[in-house]
Amino acid sequence: MTAQSSRAKRGMTLIELMVTILAALVLIVGISSMLYHGHMGYRRLFRRVNNEVVRNAYEARRTFDRIVRRSSIRRCDLADGNNTAYVYYFANPQNMSVEDPDRYAKFYVSGTELRLEEGTVQTGTFELPVPGRTPSGDMRLAQNVVVPAAGVFALQGNAVRMVLILDDETSPLPGVTQLETVKMTVTSEAIRHNP
Repeated sequence: MTAQSSRAKRGMTLIELMVTILAALVLIVGISSMLYHGHMGYRRLFRRVNNEVVRNAYEARRTFDRIVRRSSIRRCDLADGNNTAYVYYFANPQNMSVEDPDRYAKFYVSGTELRLEEGTVQTGTFELPVPGRTPSGDMRLAQNVVVPAAGVFALQGNAVRMVLILDDETSPLPGVTQLETVKMTVTSEAIRHNP
């Protein structure tokens, strides 16, 4: 009985202790690896979602829809191989006592940027093949634009379509991996409503 009771009181052997420490180390390394890869995946996803391409796509689509939806159904001009679109609208849509739209918006591609120019239509020139226009503002809507072969803009009845390819994969910024870049195609079609 004394031999059994002395065995029961005895602690862990050196081998048991080493096996326990090794198992704990494997567990710690596994958990650390999972946390590291999870964090890197989160960072990569965060950069892709908050990428400038995504913001540009949202802003370009929202601005295009807002302006085209308030434009006149009477006229829309495409130019430069369908890479420029002119839409005409009333400065005050509540007061359409003016015969012709008195404002215009020009969406156009300049280099690798999609730009928007707004201004006034010169009085009495709306019906001319090229109406007189006086620009009042110009802003960049998107950058890293790749022009499709058919052009960016198209007309289908009263609808104006914009197919915009945004790509920052070809020239990523320093410190940005290929997995953090985005190439996306944004298609937006808006119907002109006003007379």
